[in-house]
Amino acid sequence: NNVKFFFRESAVFISIIVIFLVYPTLSSAFDLESYFPLQQGNTWRYSVMSGDDLYEEKVSVNGGVEIGGIRTERLDVKEGNYKNIAVDSEGIKQYQDADDDSYELYEPAIILYPNLEIGESKEYSFKVTVYGLEGKIKSEKIQNVNAILESKEDVVIPAGEFKECLKFSINSNTEEEGGGRERDECSIWL
Repeated sequence: NNVKFFFRESAVFISIIVIFLVYPTLSSAFDLESYFPLQQGNTWRYSVMSGDDLYEEKVSVNGGVEIGGIRTERLDVKEGNYKNIAVDSEGIKQYQDADDDSYELYEPAIILYPNLEIGESKEYSFKVTVYGLEGKIKSEKIQNVNAILESKEDVVIPAGEFKECLKFSINSNTEEEGGGRERDECSIWL
């Protein structure tokens, strides 16, 4: 009888350990959907600095499509340019980018903003296939990314003050066909 009780206690103890070890990987560090709400009609205006150029970008959620069995929401970025985005337990993902004369598909989907704890980083790679509107492959490349969730901070910009924004630092290296390389670094606040 004592032996059965001992095994029952061990099973409970092991179950508790498994819950604590597995649960954090299943849970979300932050509710990324509240930082990047993809409801139809939502619109954002961004100030974007690229090199010395500063420009405004307006993004609107307008429709959606299924890509690889995943329901994605269409984000219209500018006339003729849109992205298909979805949020899951890994983070905010981009499945497609399209413009007037081509579109890109990603394998696997790009994790734009991974679901991390502050100070954590995630490294990943994906293949970018660029297609012409006729459906023929124009080019392929591999992109390697290191994303770090730097902090949670208040941000003051001309549009106002935003509390508890998530600051991501993202470094990427793209390996182009023919051996070319492109490197990009940016910080983004959600």
